[in-house]
Amino acid sequence: MTHEGTRWITVASYAARYLLEIPKQTLEQAGIPVLVKGQEPGIWGPAFSGPTSQGLELQVPEVVADEARSILEDLGEYMPEGED
Repeated sequence: MTHEGTRWITVASYAARYLLEIPKQTLEQAGIPVLVKGQEPGIWGPAFSGPTSQGLELQVPEVVADEARSILEDLGEYMPEGED
């Protein structure tokens, strides 16, 4: 899947990097491309080991957003539409 010209949609938000790893990997294993939007301070920075005030967003291409939301809902990670 080419990502050029793709509109990315936030499907979930997290306070720390470690909280989004399972949802991110689950979406990737389902063949859904994922972007993490937010400050990435490194593996031992505050967003990895604990909450960051900026938070992190899990984004997917708009064309697969419904599928991603369904997968996240099964994980208990669903963010209702209108909050992106």
